[in-house]
Amino acid sequence: MTTKFFKVAAVMSCALMLTAIGCKKDQTGGPAARAALKADVGTVAFPNDILVFGGMKSLDDFTGAMTALVSKFEPQMGAMIGAQVPALLQGQVLGVKNLAWMDHTKPLKFVVLDYKKFSDPLLILLPIKSSEGFKQALPDNKSAGAPDNQTKYTFATGSEHYANVIGDWAVFSADAKAFSAAKPFIEGPFKDYVFSELLDVQISSTRFMQVAGADIAAFKENVTKLPTTPGLEIPGIQEMLKKEIQMLLDILDQTETARFVMRFNGDVLTLRGGVKVAPGKGLAKFVADTKDRKLDLYKSLPANGWFETAVNVDPSLFKDWADIGVDFWAGILKLEQADKDKLVKEMSRLLTLETGEMAFWIGYDGQFPFRFLSITGVKDAAGAKDAMYKTYGILFSKAGALIKSMAGPNAADMPQMDWSSPKALLASLKPELDKSGVTAAITSKKVGEIDVDALEIGVDYSKVPIPADKEDVKKITDSIGDKLSFALGFGNGLMYGTFGQDAVADVGKIAKGQGGDRIKELITGADTRAAAVVWFGLRDILRFVSRIDADLARNMPNLDTMKDPIGISFVLGGRDDRIMDAELKIPITSIAGLIPRPGANTGAAPATP
Repeated sequence: MTTKFFKVAAVMSCALMLTAIGCKKDQTGGPAARAALKADVGTVAFPNDILVFGGMKSLDDFTGAMTALVSKFEPQMGAMIGAQVPALLQGQVLGVKNLAWMDHTKPLKFVVLDYKKFSDPLLILLPIKSSEGFKQALPDNKSAGAPDNQTKYTFATGSEHYANVIGDWAVFSADAKAFSAAKPFIEGPFKDYVFSELLDVQISSTRFMQVAGADIAAFKENVTKLPTTPGLEIPGIQEMLKKEIQMLLDILDQTETARFVMRFNGDVLTLRGGVKVAPGKGLAKFVADTKDRKLDLYKSLPANGWFETAVNVDPSLFKDWADIGVDFWAGILKLEQADKDKLVKEMSRLLTLETGEMAFWIGYDGQFPFRFLSITGVKDAAGAKDAMYKTYGILFSKAGALIKSMAGPNAADMPQMDWSSPKALLASLKPELDKSGVTAAITSKKVGEIDVDALEIGVDYSKVPIPADKEDVKKITDSIGDKLSFALGFGNGLMYGTFGQDAVADVGKIAKGQGGDRIKELITGADTRAAAVVWFGLRDILRFVSRIDADLARNMPNLDTMKDPIGISFVLGGRDDRIMDAELKIPITSIAGLIPRPGANTGAAPATP
């Protein structure tokens, strides 16, 4: 892809990077002979040479939204966005005298062709308000562009560009053959697609694979030639990379069309993706499963975590990832083939025993911010426990050799450790732990009908060899407390995992059920059948960090008084028979409110109409 494509990408990137820092009728100007196409993934068929199409609701809407968004953080930079985006479009992308001829309130569109067939594959479509103004805005060196274009002109760099008119649309391109290749698509179904979003882009996975698939496959075969960092080599890493690339190829092969949409209502930035999947394959099964798989386990989670998630997905869809995990650990731990075979067997057994539903929560336990609770559905709790412990046993037994090899010459100074089992390891470490004021024990208990195994750790800070009088150390120890524990529980068709100041008690609390209102709101508010939901509260984790980081506390004085948890949310699900949806929501106004800036507009802006 060449000059103009990169210039437009630069304009878009400029707006989006600066953001990080800080169509209701036929629009062709002719009679509405055809009904508008629904703006959704896969509603427009891609001809052979079309890879991507997209558009914006209007230049005014896009520029206004980017200005408002950036102004939340940097008012001066926000004002600059408003001026620079149109200026870059006019001078650097189009090379015209002005944009006065253009209707800034109607959609902008673009099309990207096969980049192997066309030297510059990008075409830009802009709505014409004044035909005479458009002609006058073209450079003085314009001339007839026959046989394939109406007009051609030259940039100062010497590159030729082309301008054509279809109805009330000006079409700009930089490849002599691009317009004639794209014209049937522009005058066809693309004409009827309504661009009502801030940004709306679709890509044909099918066409992309036809063009780039061979290149990706060739790269996969060449990864074995990639250089590695001396001293950090991981055995089998190249083969793992090849498998990951093959997984990418398999995923692309299972999709037909992908869509990306950006929205900003004055407060929340929404990034939405959609994929139309190919029938009869794994992703199609994922979509179909969302009709019957429900999210219920989250109801056992407490309220007010700073990270909460719920998932219900067929575990067999993760088999390829599990295989890569086996390869990774087999390489790191230098497993013999017999041990690797055992690991594959137990991990596969564990996958088959899981139902696919799980819920996960991280939140505060007093001042301790990393209380961890998880619950996973299993078909056979006893079988799942056996498979998990055998998996851990294989990995644990080889960990000692790995640690010694990593220690190198310092291995002789390390205490003698018995890696035959977790209990044996703790026993071998007891003399050293006693000197450091640390106690550790593995216990097995019964909590109702649930079998619970726990690692319980206690700390006597008077014996810990650290300067306990230091204020920052005291803040950390006050947050952690003098005991922590980790527990695994199995029973009632469920597997529990907890970490905190009383992990065993937490297993019992989860088993009784407590709430999960945030997850419920995301599920009921989604316009897709939710299969995975994530909520992340930025405020609470920043509060913890600010207690031990004076600079953060000084730069974010609103943390302690802020009532808004600053929830960032993500939802993945299925819709209709073949559509996957993903949506990320980022509360820009709330995030901007963390760092007050003179003149910053951190209040809510009017929603984009």
